[in-house]
Formats: sequence, C-alpha cells, structure tokens
Amino acid sequence: MAFLDLMLVLSVGFGLYGINVIHSSAKDISSNSLPGLNALSLSDLNLARAGLALDRYALDPTDRDAGTCVRAPTVFCVRRATFNSKYEAIPRGADETALSKEVVDARAEMRKTIQSFGAVQPFA
Repeated sequence: MAFLDLMLVLSVGFGLYGINVIHSSAKDISSNSLPGLNALSLSDLNLARAGLALDRYALDPTDRDAGTCVRAPTVFCVRRATFNSKYEAIPRGADETALSKEVVDARAEMRKTIQSFGAVQPFA
C-alpha cells in the first residue's frame, strides 16, 4: 500500500510540475511571440496594400484615381513602419535578430523602389 501511495504522490507531483512548465511557456508565448507575429502580420498587410496601389497606378497612370494610387504607398509604408517598430520592441533570440536584419535591409530596398515612382514623399 505504501508503494501505491508513493506512486500516487510522485504522479501528482510530476503532473503539477508539468502543468506549471506548460503555463509558464504559454505565458511567454502570449507575451512575447504573439504580439510580434501580429505586428509582423499587419506590417506585411500594409506592404501588400502599398504594392497593390503601385501596381494599380502602373497599369493605368491616366486613371482618375492615379493621384491617390501614387500617394497611398506612403501612408501604407508609414503604417508598416509603426507596426514594425512594435515588433522591434519585443525581445527575441539571436536567430530571429539575424532574420530581422535581413527584413530591415529588404525594407530599405523597398522604400527606395517606392520612392522612385516619383510623386511619393519620403517616409520612415
């Protein structure tokens, strides 16, 4: 009987320890990873909108909405920079930092491309 009692205590103890580890992991994910993923998702959405506006302008520069299509990427890229700064504020590991540097470089290249369209004002 004592053996079964010991097994029960050990099982409950390991179970409670496992629940505590899972809880701390879920808390870490919800406070670090999920806000970063959300910010990156919104940043990517604004980049896609900027590209769509430029594509629309490139297809028909004589359209009555052409002026809006040329100015819209600036607005979308400013929004994108806002969400990207939220992502930058979140702690991350070395691998993710290296990937983030690649994204920053690609974003600078995209900024140059968008600004080369002419009427687009510089943005952050």
